[in-house]
Amino acid sequence: MIDHVWSVLCLKSIIDNESNNISLVDVIEKLEITGPSGEGLAPIQMEVVTLWTRHDLSQPSRAGARLRLVGPDNNQIDEPISYDVDLTTFFRTRHRVRMGGLPIRGSGLYRFLVELEENGNWREVAKVPLEVVHNVVEPAGHEGPTGTPATVH
Repeated sequence: MIDHVWSVLCLKSIIDNESNNISLVDVIEKLEITGPSGEGLAPIQMEVVTLWTRHDLSQPSRAGARLRLVGPDNNQIDEPISYDVDLTTFFRTRHRVRMGGLPIRGSGLYRFLVELEENGNWREVAKVPLEVVHNVVEPAGHEGPTGTPATVH
């Protein structure tokens, strides 16, 4: 069995080659975007970093995990990102999901849901919130928030 320890949304993470410790740089709680109304992709690079460990340190484990993005309307945005949590060799592991942009559907609370597959069923183990404030400014001849500047808080 696998335990979820923590999940964090940040701009980037750095793993020290000597100690294997990780530094989470610029943890993100709020994103402010200025641009035209509509749906689009906010150009921001970020990561969801997750730490997993064996429930019983003496028992090697392996399971599937996935990351889902849910918008302010509680509907899933895009397809989930799936990956393996392999604890067969080590008793803990980290996983980083890197994203080159954030699909935007207006202002509100977005949630990154971290889920673990157990016996063919998905179980939510973490919910990482991101407040998005979309300040609408309509330039002539342009639709959607793609390419608009983003401010991270």
